[in-house]
Amino acid sequence: MTAREAHKQQWDKLKDKPLKDKLKYIFTYYWAAILGVVCVIAFVASWVGSILLQKDVALSGYLLNSITDPAYSGDLTQEFLELLQLDSNEYDFKLHANTSYSSTEISDTSVAVLESIVVQVAAGELDFIVTDLETYPILSAYFTDLRTVMTAEQLEKWKDNLVYVEKDALERLTSGELDTVELPQYFLSDEGLSDPLPLGILLPASSSLFDAYSFPPGDVIFGITRNVQNLSNTLAFLDYIFE
Repeated sequence: MTAREAHKQQWDKLKDKPLKDKLKYIFTYYWAAILGVVCVIAFVASWVGSILLQKDVALSGYLLNSITDPAYSGDLTQEFLELLQLDSNEYDFKLHANTSYSSTEISDTSVAVLESIVVQVAAGELDFIVTDLETYPILSAYFTDLRTVMTAEQLEKWKDNLVYVEKDALERLTSGELDTVELPQYFLSDEGLSDPLPLGILLPASSSLFDAYSFPPGDVIFGITRNVQNLSNTLAFLDYIFE
């Protein structure tokens, strides 16, 4: 007797049995298959649910070496989404704050943060970076030339806050020729520079960003990443934090 014939014989015997006996037989002989089907259904349901619940990213940024001000009671990301008239149930503003990175003291934390930035910039998942004076030179390799993403009118608007690096120094950094102690210097004016690149914008002390976050003493610079995906929202956020 084949296995199929044996199962048919068992089913014939169960025809007139109570439901309880039928269920007992099913779970005795088919529990592994049932468990497998349940697991597959649960996985598919979870996967579909995650896709349906995933929000569209309106903006993504990194506030390097920032600390949330405990006295700040607002919600910067929520307020900005409301300004754009975007529903926070459908859109997300990913703001990476309370991070720590040092270009002079290598630690596991600094390495992890830098790796995160590199990966996100390469994947087009990071629109802007706000960083302090110490870390700006090493991160300048991931900023875009503002002349490629801003109009002449916008550049004129920010001209007094533009931050420059020499193109030659940046090219040597990205090619690996520069030693870590010879990182590109930043300049607050293009006067005297042979081939200046505007890579960042100096945030004034009056910036509303400083109401919510504190940074190390010194200049704080806003840079747009090379693979920015949400450019219009990035520029709108820059306007927002200057108010």
